[in-house]
Amino acid sequence: MNKTVGHIGFLVITIIISVILSSCEEDIDVISEGSSLPVVYGLINPDDTLNYIRLTKTFIGNEPINELASRPENLFYQDVTMTLDINSPEGFPMKSFPFEKVVITDRIEGLFVSDPNIMYQLKGSIKSFLNDNYQVRLSLTLKSEGVLVSAQQTYRTPPEILNPKPSIQSYLSLYYADPLRIEWQDIYGFSRYEVVLRFNYSNRFQDTIVNGKVDVGTFLISNVTRPDQTAQTISHFLNGDDLFRQVGMKIINDSEVVNRSFNGIDILIASVTEEFAEYEETNQIASDRMGKPVSNIVNGMGVFALRTITSQTGYLLDPISMDSLVKGKFTKHLRFVKW
Repeated sequence: MNKTVGHIGFLVITIIISVILSSCEEDIDVISEGSSLPVVYGLINPDDTLNYIRLTKTFIGNEPINELASRPENLFYQDVTMTLDINSPEGFPMKSFPFEKVVITDRIEGLFVSDPNIMYQLKGSIKSFLNDNYQVRLSLTLKSEGVLVSAQQTYRTPPEILNPKPSIQSYLSLYYADPLRIEWQDIYGFSRYEVVLRFNYSNRFQDTIVNGKVDVGTFLISNVTRPDQTAQTISHFLNGDDLFRQVGMKIINDSEVVNRSFNGIDILIASVTEEFAEYEETNQIASDRMGKPVSNIVNGMGVFALRTITSQTGYLLDPISMDSLVKGKFTKHLRFVKW
């Protein structure tokens, strides 16, 4: 949530600066009143049961920016209808989902007003309604302005993990001569992949056991294919020390924990569409695009994209890797046991 807010805050400031700079001409006021522009941020995971869209607007005025940004009326639209529409590849309507306006309470204090913190929430997974090449369309009607804001993405099936093979009680060997190789099939040429290993464990206290998990080994693989390349195999290699170093840093060393048990590793590969990869790569240098941030929003600014995830779960560690978890220099302090 905080990452979403951070993206939007930077995007709004960038647009404000662009508007001000574009009006800098001799004998013309630097600041001139004008209509606001919708700013949209949405990254939809079809598997999630809760998805959010952030909708704000640009503003301009003669007062200090911290005063302007502290007023909700400068940031939020009051009368909005928002839907997520799924259409067939031929454009036939298949399903429509309404968003609900909600107020989120966990926003970090900053330059922009934090109360109310308005978001638009979509409840329930949409995965069962999607097939290859289906079109996912976001539509926002700003009733008071009489404006329709929209964006569209094409759904692609997540890649298939080829290695390590999925099976019950499959063991990962992190300390063989060759590093562990994670392979998947790239069918559509996604612009970016994220490789995540979810490390599952249990904290054993004096009177209870609490399960926990941390995501480690997060790697970004960008521009992995050319448009004319399809169905190629992509590999990522994993070193055991790198994995356990992250585990040792991310799990809190709680003195009240008697010991910990390892429960398994899940491998997740997230695929993001071109629009989001481009937005992520350029949102810090938006001025290199003729003064405008990267956007795929019609009648607005921002980004709307899909993030699909494929996973294999329940991998265990072979004896050598387990010994390193229990006795190795990176994780010994966490008091893992073999049972």
